[in-house]
Amino acid sequence: MSTPTPAPAPGWYPDPAGSNRRRWWDGRAWTDHLAEGAWDGSIEQPPLAPGAQVDTPFIWIIALLPLLSAVAFMTWDVEGFFRRAIEDPRHAASAQFADPGYLLTSAVGFLIYPAIVVLAYVDWRSLTRMGVVRPFHWAWSFLTIVYIIGRPVVLRRRVHRGLAPLWTFLIVYLVVLVLIGVKLVSAFAAIAPTLSELSTY
Repeated sequence: MSTPTPAPAPGWYPDPAGSNRRRWWDGRAWTDHLAEGAWDGSIEQPPLAPGAQVDTPFIWIIALLPLLSAVAFMTWDVEGFFRRAIEDPRHAASAQFADPGYLLTSAVGFLIYPAIVVLAYVDWRSLTRMGVVRPFHWAWSFLTIVYIIGRPVVLRRRVHRGLAPLWTFLIVYLVVLVLIGVKLVSAFAAIAPTLSELSTY
């Protein structure tokens, strides 16, 4: 039994109707989009279907995921950890495993990485199916922040939109850094008198 020949990848091909132009093959069927002249190797993007949303729900989730880390971090008793580290350095680390906030922060940090990879793959597949030519590859998500930066850059070149999730991510990331910084500074300020007392001994 012979295996079926896989369909060609989406792209511009000689017009099967016999004209001297190139016709766009979307990976499943020939479209009505035609281009003049011989292909010079450049990537050409045909118009997307009306109403096509390149900012998929998946990229918005990726952009907002840092908020989940911040919420988890806010539940961690950082001040208590610092106090235990000062009073009993040998057992401070092991004592953290009794802190639900620490466990939640660790679990969220552990789960976010594979979530980004899965969401990036589904996002990339959605863009490909709606006709975006060679969208930024999902495998870059293994380097986490690279995907959410590279994706809108490529979309901007192809369809002249798609920057909103990047700006949202940058704003969210800045807010998260501020929140974490405030919590750490507050914890240090709370234990400063204890550190001052220890330094007098």
